[in-house]
Amino acid sequence: MKAENNVSINKESVSKLIGDEVVKPSPSHYDVIEMEISPDRFVGDYAKAFLDQVWSVDEPLANRVNINEQELIDYIYFLIAQRVNFVNGVKSNGFKLQKLWIPAFVDLLLTEIGEVQIREFGITIKPVLGDIDVISFDEALNTSVKLSRFSDKISMYTNQFPRTPEGDVEVMSTAFVDEYLKSFSNTISPASRFVAAYLGNQLKAKEVLRGLFRVSYEPIDYMSQVIGSISMKLV
Repeated sequence: MKAENNVSINKESVSKLIGDEVVKPSPSHYDVIEMEISPDRFVGDYAKAFLDQVWSVDEPLANRVNINEQELIDYIYFLIAQRVNFVNGVKSNGFKLQKLWIPAFVDLLLTEIGEVQIREFGITIKPVLGDIDVISFDEALNTSVKLSRFSDKISMYTNQFPRTPEGDVEVMSTAFVDEYLKSFSNTISPASRFVAAYLGNQLKAKEVLRGLFRVSYEPIDYMSQVIGSISMKLV
């Protein structure tokens, strides 16, 4: 006698066979949107807090090393510029960059900057560099050597420069529009809002994309107060 095979077909069983990724729509073409990285508003606050910490942990050493605020600001700009260039395929001293000492918070900034795809809107967001002055590699190396003297006292990393072009979707999809932080997403972490503000994210085509920004967060004046109050915690 032939046995009967009873097969139950329901939504759950079909989902297991197909998988969520198969049924998600995927655009055949991605429009490329440029996010301008212009970290000029709050870098000085961080540099000052960092150096204050350096002097507090070892004043005699800080006096001998003699690193100043502008030197550190220029160094941060250099690192951010190298990251943006790498994401955009610009040839750089990749091997040499791994030798540089990077403060922990700056390391976070570098990993957040990058290319991201937002499937539901069919767009790719890529970083471009704002109008900032960038020092030479040799000048950056000189600052890195000074920072290395404090590597056992303050959180810093070497051999840590990001090696992949991907960025953080929350940070790269959050920008300043009309002096407010706005995002494509309904939910975005406070940390991502902070990093986007610190990097001065500006959409170069904000008039075209204004309709995509459904959620407004803190105004720039408020973010400035917040960043000033927590700078000492970022070193």
